[in-house]
Amino acid sequence: MPEKLGTLKAWISGINIKMFVFTAAVVLLLGMGYYLSEQHHQVEIEAEEESPLVEAGPPEIQDMRRYATIIGSVTPTEQRIIVPELSGRVERVHVEEGDHVEEGELLMQLEDEDYRLKRREAEASLQGARAKLEDARKGARTGKEVEAETSVERARKAREQMERELERVENLHEKGYASEQELEHARLQYENAREQYRAAEAYKDTVEEGAREEQIDALESQVERAETGVDLRQRMLNRTRITAPAQGEIALVDAEEGELVGTTSPALVMLDPDSHQVTGGLPESYVNRVDKGDTVEVSIPSAMESSFDALVTNVGQLPPEEEGDGYPVEIELDPEIEERARAGMYSEIKVVLEERKDVVTIPQHAVVRERGEKGVYTVDRVEEEQQVEFSPVTTGIACNGTIEITSGLCENEIVVTEGFEEIESGINVDAVKVGERE
Repeated sequence: MPEKLGTLKAWISGINIKMFVFTAAVVLLLGMGYYLSEQHHQVEIEAEEESPLVEAGPPEIQDMRRYATIIGSVTPTEQRIIVPELSGRVERVHVEEGDHVEEGELLMQLEDEDYRLKRREAEASLQGARAKLEDARKGARTGKEVEAETSVERARKAREQMERELERVENLHEKGYASEQELEHARLQYENAREQYRAAEAYKDTVEEGAREEQIDALESQVERAETGVDLRQRMLNRTRITAPAQGEIALVDAEEGELVGTTSPALVMLDPDSHQVTGGLPESYVNRVDKGDTVEVSIPSAMESSFDALVTNVGQLPPEEEGDGYPVEIELDPEIEERARAGMYSEIKVVLEERKDVVTIPQHAVVRERGEKGVYTVDRVEEEQQVEFSPVTTGIACNGTIEITSGLCENEIVVTEGFEEIESGINVDAVKVGERE
């Protein structure tokens, strides 16, 4: 009996162990199933979170301009180049570069002794001509014959001297050392001397034979010529004094005391210090796109922090003197800006080359390439999902990071502007408004 009881206990104990093992196995399997289910659910969540985040928005309708920027500088609006009216040696320069001068102020004095002597000579000739005319009108007087002969001889020598002077000036003119004005002056001197000689002979005849009407006419003509000669000598004397034609600032002095100056090269340059403009050079490819009256954007960093609009007052018609200079363009400045500008200041000029009104535009970086084709990514809503598609486009002008879309995109479409580096056509995305992507 005790042996049977022991056997029964052993059997029950075996059953208990098997039940424990079975129960443990069931619990383990259930736990693994729950774990795998949770893992699967987590994978689905993570799969949903992997949709790329992009920024997107509709195109903007606006005006577009394409600019070209050229380099310019501030220059005086009025520039006066002063060239002597006669050649001569500089006696004294009265101004220096940078001096402010008033209208009529003496700038430079040429040696004038020769011109003073010629004026006195002309005055003496005038007095003599008037005396001869007076004598002719009164008739011949005793003792005038010798004086008349002396006058004829003096007039003959003067004529010969002026003839030699004329030949000298003609030779200088042929070589380019004398101006047309100096040549004309020499010819007039010779004509005066010749007329004086004729008048002296007429006076001699008058003294010897008595004045005739035609002889008196000749003497009156001689007086008029002598008066003209005095005026001419005075005018030439005045031209040795080079004065300021208007108030301004001396920009250049290209002559020194003792130096010989001519009538073909500038001796001084004057500027108007209160009147400025901006000038630049337009390349040949731009010159026909800019006209007088156009508005351009100008910046003068040394005078103003911001740029401003200004009016084109002139576009040069002559080709540039040197390669790379460009066709000259002049731009007007407002008085307020003129007060702050100074000659020589650096400037930039933005000219409009093309302009479009009310065009479809997007950020320039939103135009990408897929498989060698240029286009944009647009966002479409497929049921509850957002999907991107690649749309080929053609572009127009671009400016300041914005580009015109001429075809392939409607104004109501949504364009990806950020995050498109991680996407491709056909995938789902999570699109947010521009500026909301972290």
